[in-house]
Amino acid sequence: MTRGNQRDRDRERAQARGTAKGKGKDDGLTPEQRRERDGKALQEKAAKKAAEGAGSGNSEGKSTKKYQNWKHILLWVCFKFFIFCLMRMVFGRL
Repeated sequence: MTRGNQRDRDRERAQARGTAKGKGKDDGLTPEQRRERDGKALQEKAAKKAAEGAGSGNSEGKSTKKYQNWKHILLWVCFKFFIFCLMRMVFGRL
């Protein structure tokens, strides 16, 4: 069974969709200019984040939040190990 001009139509439609979405690097910038633009954007983002962190009074940021419950986790692990050892003593080798 032949497909006729279906492939051609599909290619045209795909091309039309690609340009309609604005994808691609057709912004008229050289790679150096693009790197500069992206670098400035990253610096602004970092400065904004630093100012946001300084405003809250916590200079350490989210790093303390990540390890906030380490004592609870350590206690849980020790408890589980204790239960494991107790079960081995009571029931022998598992």
